Amino acid sequence: MPEVSSMLASAALLALAIVPIRIGAIRSCGRPPSVRSHHRAWQSQSNPPDNDEDDEDDYGEEEEALEYLSTSDALLLPVIGGAVLTCIYVALKYLSAAWLNLLLRVYFCAAGVLSVARSAALFVPEWLTRDQAPVLFRITRAWRVRLSLVQYPSRRQRRQKLRALQNDEHDVVTFMLESRYRYAIPVALIMVTCYFWIGLQSPMHGADKSKQVNVNAWPLTNALAISFAIDALQLIKLDSFATAYLLLSALLAYDAFFVFKTPIMVAVASGLNDLPIKLVVPRDCGADAFRLIISGHFNADMLKRSLFDDRRMAMLGLGDVVIPGIFVALCRRFDAELHYRPLVRAADKAGKRLRWARQQGLRRTPFFRAAYASYIIGLVSCMTALHVFQHAQPALIYLSPACMLAGLYAAWSQGVLRDAWQYDDSLTSTHRKDE
Repeated sequence: MPEVSSMLASAALLALAIVPIRIGAIRSCGRPPSVRSHHRAWQSQSNPPDNDEDDEDDYGEEEEALEYLSTSDALLLPVIGGAVLTCIYVALKYLSAAWLNLLLRVYFCAAGVLSVARSAALFVPEWLTRDQAPVLFRITRAWRVRLSLVQYPSRRQRRQKLRALQNDEHDVVTFMLESRYRYAIPVALIMVTCYFWIGLQSPMHGADKSKQVNVNAWPLTNALAISFAIDALQLIKLDSFATAYLLLSALLAYDAFFVFKTPIMVAVASGLNDLPIKLVVPRDCGADAFRLIISGHFNADMLKRSLFDDRRMAMLGLGDVVIPGIFVALCRRFDAELHYRPLVRAADKAGKRLRWARQQGLRRTPFFRAAYASYIIGLVSCMTALHVFQHAQPALIYLSPACMLAGLYAAWSQGVLRDAWQYDDSLTSTHRKDE
């Protein structure tokens, strides 16, 4: 029964890990470099029409303003991660764990409001906000808050209005909230408030220490962690496959060192209780539920202990989701580039401007499917090794090689090895290199 329970917990962790990767990878797939270059050429020739609604972004300007991880960043990231991890380990060893957890909880709650709101906004149905105007939020230099509705029907007109206000010297802060955030922000505030309040009920934070079971807000912790993962996959972008392979290799060595050679990784993961830096599920929940079904008697104490005892949790670090996830997202963007390259060339030859909308017409995604499947296979291999050896496993030892081999296989099977190696997502003229 313990083996069955551990297998069920691992299956739950697998399900929680693959959901944010899929959502984040799809959301990260904006305008491909070939389309950005094509639209820049058209923008330099003539002004775009104001009522052009089938383009979701204003000629890719927002996408090109994003920061991409380069090869130097890939080498620096494990060094920074190791330094931060060591500092947290020292703080847990010599300072009060309760105060450190409380401080980090406050930080994650503040960041979690924005992250959960962004994630919740993805699931607000369009019909609910179709007739509602966005809200313009401004803070002037006199520290007066001004709220107004943006009545422009076109997305491009709203962006142009927002840029004009952001350049206004009389305003300190200016941003626009789309109408879907009217529903997403209250959800985020309620979730983060419940997460913070439940965390304060733990004996670690001064609650009744006579309780037999510690309070563990693992469903809310997972919700915040998944929101952070989706946000990270949208905001952190790799510029090329060379950078991706270097990053995966460097973090593989980093993960192996801190798990096998030092106690730091496991100590930090277990010492930071109930923080959204990992995905957690009750280890014995499946077995206890099975016992309740077989016995036919409802045992509230057993169910409570199996669901909320934080001493019996299976966990997966959030880095084991985000790091391979940004590689999967890069594969998704390269699929979009391969799809739009011939369309851009045909539009250039015909002298027409190519219309673009997010994910429109993107049906063949061999790189994304290969990377996504390899992540699942790698994580299953890691969990199998965990059950066999009964020792914490550095997941990137399994995930990094699986993802790298999947990328090579997809490039070889599609006959685009050279194109994949030369691909640079941060450029705007990659489709013209071989012309």
